[in-house]
Amino acid sequence: MLQVYTGDGKGKTSAAIGAAIRALGRGWRVLLIQFFKPEPSGEIRALACFSPSIEIVQSRIPHPLFSQEPKETVQTKLKDEWKGMLSRIEKGTWDLLILDEVNLVLTDAFLTWEEVSPVLSFLPEKEIIFTGRGIIPPLKSKADLITEMLKIKHPYDKGVSAREGIEY
Repeated sequence: MLQVYTGDGKGKTSAAIGAAIRALGRGWRVLLIQFFKPEPSGEIRALACFSPSIEIVQSRIPHPLFSQEPKETVQTKLKDEWKGMLSRIEKGTWDLLILDEVNLVLTDAFLTWEEVSPVLSFLPEKEIIFTGRGIIPPLKSKADLITEMLKIKHPYDKGVSAREGIEY
């Protein structure tokens, strides 16, 4: 099945991490690929304890909103990095694949649907989760489950920065 966690609310990555923990608890092998999160968060550090049942691949490229690099430079780097990520995916040595923040990668056109959609060739034998704000129409039509996290109120609205142990 293809699951998608999207929306402006908090909890998309956390929902995917919860699914990873459930899968690991059942002896599944998990491949987690994160885009635009170059630093290991608390949840990634905790998941590393499950090694070798989980492989974690983090893109070292920050989103242009958080760096000085132009979008075109980030896009070129991300396309190169995706080739290596895709080769890991194509090995198929996983039961659950999580592409964290890939929705943002697609909606901001860093990668095209044609570049990302080959991962769906593993369906329905494997489980795949896409996370991130936004959803492009082809993903919406292919998904078996879509959950939208809705922000009603958030500390960011009052100027509170991301907090260690809570947001990362």
